[in-house]
Amino acid sequence: MRDSDATLILSAMPLSGGTSLALESAVELGRPVLCVDPNAAFPIEKVMRFLRRHDVGTLNVAGPRESEVPGIGAKAYRHLVTPFELIVRR
Repeated sequence: MRDSDATLILSAMPLSGGTSLALESAVELGRPVLCVDPNAAFPIEKVMRFLRRHDVGTLNVAGPRESEVPGIGAKAYRHLVTPFELIVRR
């Protein structure tokens, strides 16, 4: 968290446990945070604007554990591949 430029939280609301702590820590450190519900239509353009606006080189990604929310790992992967592919192509 300390070494990141920003945090992307993939979680339905309300946040709890370590995901809530990630948000609190990012705010305390003055890092930009974007919360996205992985169960909703993923806002690729919103994520891309967030990454560009904050000139993110190192992104911290937070969210609940797979054991707490089965399937969250696959959703996170699907949601992150496209933005990262777009960044690499540029």
